[in-house]
Amino acid sequence: MWQTFLQKKSVYYGLITLSLCIFIIHLFQQAWASDDAYITFRVIDNFVNGYGLRWNVAERVQAYTNTLWLFLLTPFYFFTHEIYYTQFIVSVSLTVASIYLVTTRFTQSYTNTIAILLLLFFSQAFIDFSVSGLENPLTHFLLISFFIVYLKNKAAILPLALLTSAILLNRLDTILLILPSLAVMAYFHHKKQDILFFIIGLLPFIAWELFSLVYYGALFPNTAYAKLNTGIESAELITQGIIYAVHVIKHDPVTAFTILAAFLLPIFRKQWQLIPLSIGILLSTVYIIKVGGDFMQGRFFSPAFIVAIIIIAASQFNVKTKINTLLALITAVLIFAAINLYPPILSTEDYFNRGKTQIANEKEFYYKKSALYLSYFYSPERKIRSYWAELGKEAYERDDEKTVNIFSNMGYLGFHAKHKTFIIDYLSLTNAFLARLPATEGWRIGHFLRNLPEGYVDSIKQEKNLLTDPDLSALYADILLVTRAGIWSAERWQAIWRLNTGVYQFLIAKIGVQKVQQILKPNSLLQKEYLVAPYVQFTDGSFHRLELKMTDFSQFLFNIHNNKVVEAPKEAKQVAGFYDQKERKLVLNAVQYGTVYKMRFHLINDEKGGMQFKLTRANLTE
Repeated sequence: MWQTFLQKKSVYYGLITLSLCIFIIHLFQQAWASDDAYITFRVIDNFVNGYGLRWNVAERVQAYTNTLWLFLLTPFYFFTHEIYYTQFIVSVSLTVASIYLVTTRFTQSYTNTIAILLLLFFSQAFIDFSVSGLENPLTHFLLISFFIVYLKNKAAILPLALLTSAILLNRLDTILLILPSLAVMAYFHHKKQDILFFIIGLLPFIAWELFSLVYYGALFPNTAYAKLNTGIESAELITQGIIYAVHVIKHDPVTAFTILAAFLLPIFRKQWQLIPLSIGILLSTVYIIKVGGDFMQGRFFSPAFIVAIIIIAASQFNVKTKINTLLALITAVLIFAAINLYPPILSTEDYFNRGKTQIANEKEFYYKKSALYLSYFYSPERKIRSYWAELGKEAYERDDEKTVNIFSNMGYLGFHAKHKTFIIDYLSLTNAFLARLPATEGWRIGHFLRNLPEGYVDSIKQEKNLLTDPDLSALYADILLVTRAGIWSAERWQAIWRLNTGVYQFLIAKIGVQKVQQILKPNSLLQKEYLVAPYVQFTDGSFHRLELKMTDFSQFLFNIHNNKVVEAPKEAKQVAGFYDQKERKLVLNAVQYGTVYKMRFHLINDEKGGMQFKLTRANLTE
């Protein structure tokens, strides 16, 4: 009787429906917004407001890697003119659709379904990046759709080719996960008609590449040049890639265990149809290690995790094996979930305080600043509760269209600064010129700082080529032609040819990986968690040398680490700040690459002489 009850389709789909409801609640509770996602959102905002597919409206640079994700969100944003809730609704919808497809199209086995749901629920990489504002939920949906068609009918050339186009348009490196399956398809179906259908299916991707070459002057996103053209030795990147993989094993064991188990499963069970999927996981993992991984914990492994889920869902077990496998899997998942240092189910407003890791747990860092369920407690203008968002708003309020600012955090800040503010990104993700120069020493994966060549900032401000180095001046001249000149001018197309045929590649070797220039000038040094202000005048007339140490980045709390009374400086310009002892307010001027921030602090604790300040505002000044 029990078996008859379970065999009813209505019971099975009832389980799926209940699970989807739980996932919807879970996803909305986990939802957060990555700073990197807002790089794409700024382009969407510019595009919808008539400034083109640009990050800085003055130049044509492809600052985004997720073209299809951008075009999926654009029509929604056109009608809502609101990105925060819009992208969350789209992300959750895609994720729920993906869970439904993977639990109904590959299997209707209770064992496989329960196993899949458990793995999805406890995978930190899957949950975190399904609701982060990044393109991962669309990547997951497209991979599942591709393998539904592939495993059902490898002869469906046109649908598979169209899905291949979509996957390439959403993120180029995802192709590695489906490449072995495409090779199998080509081996069995290589007639002229099959090849024709495949080419027709690839036309959306081919059309985009042609558009990209014409409009941007490049075949690949600018981020590819910024991250893969650094001059850093391959051995260093591979070492960092191994660290990234080990980090995932340590901090997200459910994801790591699932990928490894699914990779081996078709091989040991001789399920030849699924072996191309295992090879795809291997290719993707090798690539991730080769490029050094990422700074976002688990992000690059979430697509491989989805392919692993598909392998488990599509695997067939006999009845006895099903029961034993399910019990073993449930035990393993619960054990791995228990030892996970940052299980997603424990996300609360205090998620940030659960510790720090070598590879950034981006959700840990940004959750309190951007969590969806916390947005209810804030005004609509403060959905993103970040210092960088406030800086962007300040820039928008005070800048005209010729103002030039220099920053590294491009997402929140860039989006809230909107089109009026021209921003030089010294990590070069949005800067075509700096992306073609070598990185500096002390790099962090995904954050390859570039030194600003002499005359570069003045060149931007004065709209002239003022670079002193002749080779850099020639490169900059071509960048100006490609990104600002008329699209069809002959000179521009000559510059496009030079940029895409490696004419300036010698600069990587010529310049080499350099020591980083001093980012902050001596009158107010902000280095890591320290803020050093050599001359601060108190209201009683005394001068002090203050050294503040950041104690809580999420709330921008600083403690006085050092306070020395010093002699009055000879020049007033050397005074970096002022402290009002009555109002208990501290104002410091911090200079970063020529951009001055007026930073306002308020004393919130003065127990036992341990003065603690909270950063309350930071304005851009001349």
